[in-house]
Amino acid sequence: RYQRLGQDVAPAQTWRGARVGQGSSVAGSHEAVQAGVQRMEMAVKKPLGMRLSQVEGRGLYVEEVTAGGNAAKAGIKVGDRVYGSSEVPDYASGTSFDRGTTYMAVYKRSSSYGLEKFLSNVQAAGDKIIVGLERAPEGRAFMEQMRARERLGAVDSALSAKVMQKLLGPDVVEGAEVIPAPSTGRALKINIDLLSFSAKRALIAKNYDKAESLYQRCIQLDPFDGRGWLGLANMFSKKKIFPKAREYLIGGLSRNDQNPFLLQALGVLEQRVGNMEQARSRFEQATRADPNHAASWVSLGKLEERFRRINKARQCYALAAKVDPKNYYAWHCLAVLEEGQDNIEIARVLFRKCAEINPNNAAVWQSWGTMERRLGNVDYARGLYKKGLEANPKNTWVLQGLAVLEWGKGNVDEAKSLFEKAIRLRPDDGGVYQAYATCMRKQKRVSEARRIFREGVKQAKEHSPLYQAWALMEADLGQTARARDLFQQGVWDVARGRSLHTIWQAWGLFEAKNGNLDMAREYLAKAVDSARKPAPSYVAWATLEEKIGRVARARQLFEKAVAEEPDNDSLWGSYEAFVKRHNGAVSDEASKLYQRRVVAEIKKNVENRAVTESLPSTTDVDQSVEGNEELVIGQPLFWSESPTLTPKEA
Repeated sequence: RYQRLGQDVAPAQTWRGARVGQGSSVAGSHEAVQAGVQRMEMAVKKPLGMRLSQVEGRGLYVEEVTAGGNAAKAGIKVGDRVYGSSEVPDYASGTSFDRGTTYMAVYKRSSSYGLEKFLSNVQAAGDKIIVGLERAPEGRAFMEQMRARERLGAVDSALSAKVMQKLLGPDVVEGAEVIPAPSTGRALKINIDLLSFSAKRALIAKNYDKAESLYQRCIQLDPFDGRGWLGLANMFSKKKIFPKAREYLIGGLSRNDQNPFLLQALGVLEQRVGNMEQARSRFEQATRADPNHAASWVSLGKLEERFRRINKARQCYALAAKVDPKNYYAWHCLAVLEEGQDNIEIARVLFRKCAEINPNNAAVWQSWGTMERRLGNVDYARGLYKKGLEANPKNTWVLQGLAVLEWGKGNVDEAKSLFEKAIRLRPDDGGVYQAYATCMRKQKRVSEARRIFREGVKQAKEHSPLYQAWALMEADLGQTARARDLFQQGVWDVARGRSLHTIWQAWGLFEAKNGNLDMAREYLAKAVDSARKPAPSYVAWATLEEKIGRVARARQLFEKAVAEEPDNDSLWGSYEAFVKRHNGAVSDEASKLYQRRVVAEIKKNVENRAVTESLPSTTDVDQSVEGNEELVIGQPLFWSESPTLTPKEA
């Protein structure tokens, strides 16, 4: 028999059959029906996949259950009241809390959050939690009403009832009455909610005229609400009409210059068109306007990572995770960054946390699986890829990663099936064609590789790596004229794309290999001119000049490169290696270059410090996020005390 609060369960209660979560080791769970309330204790496998909400005067309720998750499989429903559990339900077990509340807050103030008792007399397996629930007929209705009221905001009850019907209705009625807020005269937020929702659906359906009309209506009703401005900007960005997109973002900011969504969107736009400093400025403005806007911290971190400011990027991602612990993308970015720095054990811990927060995110399983595949943990990687396919069977990146793995293990038929499935799902994904053709080439199945390359450049004309891979394959086969034709076709098709410089660079090195040095220099110069970050092309060119004995020219190219990118650590490392090869490791030239590198590093740190000081302090963020004792920002690695896990343990 089960016990709670030290008392035996009343004999008058009727015990029913088992209701146990999938894979549970508990023999059964029990329900008692008393005055219309069902009381049950069920074993649920981790991660649970549900969100809890503390309701004043009522306790801790299930506000959301992840579809297909373990809580849903066990039978937990929205509106169930949680009165106890065998352990603290936390983020690690797949449980989240609304309003930024962390499980540490629940643990420290369990009674005020409605978690009356830990079910200490109930034992569960290590991968499960026993959850004590009460289910009443009015529970779900109450939670739905509460969520609807929260979305409506503080308006009088008569108006709330009126607009709630529209909010919960099956469709948006165009031309519906606009209800003004009683105190401000502005349209109620619900009107913008309905219009923007309808506009998003029109945008997804590529009905641009309807979407534009609805977003314009949002602006007319309330020009101080940023969603109309943001929606129009996103629409024009999708159509690559960037000046118009910028016009709408600036228009929205003219009404509210502290809107972090508009500031962050403007930063993304500036980054997309190559205005990196303007992008950084906008992201910084967004984080100052709202230190809790995680998307702005992530965007700033991605920009810093692109410029190889790793510590700054790490801090930005950490702050994003701190202000929004449920933001799985922030944790994902941290994991990928640490993998890139060869901090593999830390990356594993972060990938695992990301997967626990959102097990239905196929991207994290793909990234984690690819890392393990590259490390040689093939069986473990296969399991991760398969989890990604469980989360999203149509994710072509996961299909591609698993196909490459199976091909490497000799399971060619299985790999081909996976590649073909990915192409059917997304015929314009150039990466799939490239990986598929490369696998064929490795098996010397040249005609099939050519067929796949041909179809790939037809379907994904702007995917420059396809042209490079195909041209280099033809060059290896001695088909130099065909290789030149492919490089030229790639230049025409990619046109002014971001990766055009990679084709010029590959073409230049190809011509150098064939003894056409003047042509090689011409193409490498075009690579430098077309690259937003030209250091790699400069290094390739300098290496070529060094190989043919033109050391002075190579030095000039390195000097131009460090002038363009003085904060590029990898570039300084290449230049130092060059100087040591030709002047000696302990030469004056090597010493002077090292000093220049140190000065550049100091200057970069000073600039970063100035940026950091302009951002909200960690203390400010701490005060705005309740109960986030888990994260400690300010250390080089705030997760440095995480245990070292083997792939199996992870």
